[in-house]
Amino acid sequence: MKQLLYHRIFEPKAFGHGGERRAAQLAEWLDSQGVERHYYPLRGIEGFRSICWSMRLVLQTYGWTILRHPKSLWRAFRFISYNYTKNLQDFFKRPEKTLLIEGTIEEFQVLFTLAKRYKKDVIAFPHNLESLVPKSRYVIGDGEKIAAFSNEIKYMQSCKVVFCISQEETWLLRLWGINAYYFPYYPPKQTETYLLEIRQERMVRKIPTKRILMAGSALNGPTAQGMQQVMNYWKYIDGYELRVAGYGTIENLQQPQSGNVLMLGAISDQQMREEMINCDALLILQPPTTGALTRILEALLAGIPIIANDNAARDYHHVNGLHEYANVEELQDILSKDLNIPAQPNQIDFTNLLNMIK
Repeated sequence: MKQLLYHRIFEPKAFGHGGERRAAQLAEWLDSQGVERHYYPLRGIEGFRSICWSMRLVLQTYGWTILRHPKSLWRAFRFISYNYTKNLQDFFKRPEKTLLIEGTIEEFQVLFTLAKRYKKDVIAFPHNLESLVPKSRYVIGDGEKIAAFSNEIKYMQSCKVVFCISQEETWLLRLWGINAYYFPYYPPKQTETYLLEIRQERMVRKIPTKRILMAGSALNGPTAQGMQQVMNYWKYIDGYELRVAGYGTIENLQQPQSGNVLMLGAISDQQMREEMINCDALLILQPPTTGALTRILEALLAGIPIIANDNAARDYHHVNGLHEYANVEELQDILSKDLNIPAQPNQIDFTNLLNMIK
């Protein structure tokens, strides 16, 4: 049985946010393949020796140039000293030969430094290319995206293999000589069953409801930006109600003064189920960002047509049931047509990828 060291950034939750659902997918797949994991528990700072060890780790990971950026130095030291004390050395001294890591955000790059020191192979399942996510905070240079991207690429080049959630990121990393493979999102079994039940209920709907659902977490910067943009131009859309649901939508979004927009806010699972059953389509708009939207595949499984701009549709272009638009006129044109229940996406077999982590 394969055994791994594992550092994850989200708890696996079949009904959590997108990152938690991706973590649940990975956990379920590894369980199915008989892969045992030893997780690193985060702990707080423990004494003067841990402070010294943390500072040395900061300098080894980010280089002496970080001393020219006091804010960056403090941010890196505070994060590492709080989360990665000398307990981490015991973690890396374990007999497992491979470290599986989900996050390549700069704060986690200390793990690559220690993996090299303790001669561990690294396998990465990044949820995004973190340095390219809009409004990301950087350890190096107080906001220098190019330096942060260069750093992220450097550490992924040291990986045995990198599994990407989108085809676009797989292609990009291969250009940098990284051993990258496509590992798309597919919901864990519990989520899949729930979505297929919604599909069955949608099959018996009688007539269109003229309701368009826009769901997502407004705590996520790109998602909130896209939601606000749609709400602002909804006044130009005739005959349809836009229903906005998700964490932070009431607190972080401004409802327009005109337009048929209903703010639902953070709703219960049962309420979300009802919205998914009764909507005519799921609408998504995003600015350029990385990763892939888990809710697109989930909506298609639930039998919900998707209307999305090209940024949101990344990794799903030309998928049955996804309709792309670039402006208000194209959106109105899509809404005027019959939006049929899309074909059910096929389940994905990842068995052949197991050999890559052995």
